[in-house]
Amino acid sequence: MPPKFDPSEVKVIHLRATGGEVGASSALAPKIGPLGLSPKKVGEDIAKATGDWKGLRVTVKLTIQNRQAAVSVVPSASSLVIKALKEPPRDRKKEKNIKHTKSVPLEEIISIARTMRFKSMAKDLKGTVLEILGTAFSTGCKVDGRSPKDISDEIKAGEIERTFASIKIDAPAPASGEAFRVNWSDYAYSVYATDSAALCHAVLVLDALARFGSKADRVLFYPDHWDTTVESATDRDSQLLTLARDVYKAKLHPVKPLQVAGRTEDGWVWDETVTKLMAFSLEYYNRVISLDSDLTLLGSLDELFLLPETPIAMPRAYWTDSKPWPLSTKLMVIKPNLAELEKFKRLMESGGDDMLVRMHRYDMEILNERYEENALVLPHRPYALRTAEFRRHNHKDYLGDADEKWDAEKVYKEAKLVHISDHPLPPPWYTWPQGSVEEMQPDCDSNAEGTCAERRIWKGLYEDFRNRRKNVCKLLTVPSADWAMFKERSHDDTNETESDASSVAAATGAPLLVDI
Repeated sequence: MPPKFDPSEVKVIHLRATGGEVGASSALAPKIGPLGLSPKKVGEDIAKATGDWKGLRVTVKLTIQNRQAAVSVVPSASSLVIKALKEPPRDRKKEKNIKHTKSVPLEEIISIARTMRFKSMAKDLKGTVLEILGTAFSTGCKVDGRSPKDISDEIKAGEIERTFASIKIDAPAPASGEAFRVNWSDYAYSVYATDSAALCHAVLVLDALARFGSKADRVLFYPDHWDTTVESATDRDSQLLTLARDVYKAKLHPVKPLQVAGRTEDGWVWDETVTKLMAFSLEYYNRVISLDSDLTLLGSLDELFLLPETPIAMPRAYWTDSKPWPLSTKLMVIKPNLAELEKFKRLMESGGDDMLVRMHRYDMEILNERYEENALVLPHRPYALRTAEFRRHNHKDYLGDADEKWDAEKVYKEAKLVHISDHPLPPPWYTWPQGSVEEMQPDCDSNAEGTCAERRIWKGLYEDFRNRRKNVCKLLTVPSADWAMFKERSHDDTNETESDASSVAAATGAPLLVDI
């Protein structure tokens, strides 16, 4: 019997192809047919992905999971040099042994060297530039109208800086994210869902990434007992998975959710938010940004993919009383590592402190134990703003400067994301209990009747979340339980967790759907 199909298994295949052309099915079938893929469909996907490389022989990478293939171009020095010549497409059947006699600017050679730096054996960028010049020489083209060998000799002799004074070879590559400098298929955002509410909120994050023009891949982890077969108009989970895949181009990863158990006097409690750690399994990406689904993105985070090499980068939970402030897991920039994930799984198997499990802080605990000493710390301003900040009177912890004047509008405009967290107020997918807003909203310096920037922004964030939930997920706001009930469930404001939404949902009923 053939081995059982595993929808979570990921295979990577590299193929040579001619840019912009549909490969012969007979050539593709032996390689991808056994994986359950259609050679015709994959050939068309390759032609589409390589449209910018028309007529050039390029290497393409197929990342295959659950019988779906994502196609990306793997740049090579020769293909980048020939592409830079901007030659018109030629009929390969009529023209053989094509000679490339045009000229490439030296600036373009340096840009190609930056792109290929990760493959270079040279110690510095100057050495990589020499390698690319050698490639240009072998293709027969010129550099700034001169022989690439002459340029190489001048670089080695130290004359290049005098001859080309405007070019600094050893200047670092700018982190502006141009397509020819960054291979965005090497990077991905990771979101996860363990229940229906979290699935909607993960889709809202994917929607924001699309609106802000993020270039990196998107991955969604979800329970493996869900599927994408929409059985009825009320099958919202399947509808949202399909929306994530087809509209927001997310790669769907069905998994068995991770969980950790904690023992209490009343029995066991379980926490599945540790499923976010599945981002460590994405080893076929160079770097992954893991995001909690209850965040509101206010801008692109693509610049974080270009941080210096580090196993992990996280902001600090500046709102806590602990000193030094612990690292927050709401946003993590990860170097994927399966060995690290296995270590975390072994820790989960032994169980966790019941308070940490109940408060969904176990992931924060184990990641701080592992990375406190060697994590790259992201500035919490602008990567860890919370709505509770707009209700505070003392903002020195967030601002980082006791002398800086608080400006709510400025803080909001510079923030990249906001976590809606105002304990004991219920999460934003619930209606406000009667009397809660008057008690919890920013007090505008004790002006109960008036308004202020803090109050406008605070209310606007809640309203925006609910509108997006309705318009994108087609879900209405869930009725809340009594305000006194939420306050009984509350913890100290220094906690990073929400009230137990699952137990509240059990008391208030299932999410309300919008007809579609």
